[in-house]
This record gives sequence, C-alpha cells and structure tokens, in this order.
Amino acid sequence: MQLLEVIHKKFRLASVTKARIMIKSGFVKVNGQVVIRPDTEIGPKDELALVEHASRRQRKAPFEILFEDDAILVTCKPAGLVVEKFCKQLQDYAPVVLTHRLDQKVSGVMIFAKSQAVERQLEADWSRFEKLYIALVESKPPKPEGRIESFLIENKELKVYSTTEIPGAKLAITHYKLLPPLKKGGQGGFSRLEVRLETGRKNQIRVHMADIGCPIVGDVKYGAKTAMKGRIALHAYQLSIDHPVSQERMTFTQEAPF
Repeated sequence: MQLLEVIHKKFRLASVTKARIMIKSGFVKVNGQVVIRPDTEIGPKDELALVEHASRRQRKAPFEILFEDDAILVTCKPAGLVVEKFCKQLQDYAPVVLTHRLDQKVSGVMIFAKSQAVERQLEADWSRFEKLYIALVESKPPKPEGRIESFLIENKELKVYSTTEIPGAKLAITHYKLLPPLKKGGQGGFSRLEVRLETGRKNQIRVHMADIGCPIVGDVKYGAKTAMKGRIALHAYQLSIDHPVSQERMTFTQEAPF
C-alpha cells in the first residue's frame, strides 16, 4: 500500500487531504525517518509514527507570532539578537528549524520550518520569494529609485565590500525606492527607502547603501556617522512566500519602527 492510504486508515484521519498535508509537512516517520512522499510504498514490516505536534511545550510564545501551522512559523526578530539564539528561544515554544538569516543588528520578519523536510522545500524555493526591507539612510540617493549591482567579497577583517568579478566574489543585486518621510518637513537629513533583494548575500544591503553614498543610520561599520544603540536602521518588513505544502502565495508584514 502507499503511505497516503496507510496513514489515512491507520490513524483514522478525517480526510485523505489531511493525511497528505501531514506527510508533506514532515509529520510522518517511516522506520524512524521523516518521509514526505505520499506515494511511498509501505510494507507489512515498516513501522509508522506521527511526529507529535501537540507534544510541544504549552507555553506562551516568546515573540509575536504572525502565522503558524503544522509546517511553518512566522515571527519577527528583534534587533540585537543573533538568529541562533532567537531560534533557540523559539524552540521552547515550537519545534522549529532555522531556514534563513538576518544580521544581529537587523530586525524583521523571519520564517521557520517545523521539520527538516519543510526546511529543504523552503530552501529550494527561496529564490522565488520576495524580500522587502525598510532602511533609514544618511543623505539622499542619487535617484528616487534604482538598481545596484556589484560583486561582493569578504576580507580578513570580516567586512564585505564591492569588487570586480574575481575568484570568491558573488554577484549581488539590490533594488531601492525612495519613500515619503514619516514626519512632515523631512527626517533630519535622513531618507527612508524600500529595498528589494534580487540576491541574498551577506551584508548586501549595508554595502550597497554605502556604495551609493547612503549608509544605513547606525551602521558605523559601513560608514554611517550616526550611531544607534544595539541596532542599525534596517528592518525586514515584508516576506512573500509560496507555502511549502499548499503552494498558496502568502505575504507577512511587520511595520518598521522608524
């Protein structure tokens, strides 16, 4: 028999659709291993088990939850917290797996997988997702909107910089658009930008903003004259994905604090 039929009957699930979602979400184990193909052939000696979603600790989430189901959890990382520590705190609430990164000093929307199988699916689809940021930068960009393209590489001091197409350098493409100021009369010589990533390189936005003469407020490492305590003025405010199970297009938003 196929796994889908076995799971539906053995665990007396309400529908075949629910059985299929559970399998594809990574909540079914065959002989101790997560299997995500509903058409997997199952023999009489195979051992089946469900990953107990309900067994997680019933406690309040340590951060605001924007969305959660059996496959993914979406929340907002505060600035000043490294993603590994952020993930570990979330694991006290739900069995999540880290799927992508934000710099320690950056805040914003993050998505976590509930299983390794879902994490692999998100990773495979990542280039098709849309990532939007809000950046408060020093000065004003040369054009109201534009495209920045360069090759990025990291030096021995762990600082990323733009260079030519040399060994080890990776192509990075960033799009930006000037936004109206939040306050009448401007923002004291700062500009508010919406930034969209076409590629996702380490420190990409920080480097590219500095390249056009608009370092992010607080980002002293990349040339900012204005300091901020514990953060830089960069916020991942919107993430649009295809749900790893249903393939439904979903958009999650958390407004920037600046």
